[in-house]
Amino acid sequence: MPDDWILDVLEDLRAFARLNGLSAIEAEMERAITVARTELGTAPRPALLPLRRGP
Repeated sequence: MPDDWILDVLEDLRAFARLNGLSAIEAEMERAITVARTELGTAPRPALLPLRRGP
């Protein structure tokens, strides 16, 4: 899935928060990861626009 990169970013932020004792941010990142997984898993793929030919 082309939008999986967002999960990597959120997981990195969660890890940073954990390593630096930022427990509230860590918890928020956990929630954000859950939401992102849900939305990315159910988000419709962008529709392809039909090619327009001629004037």
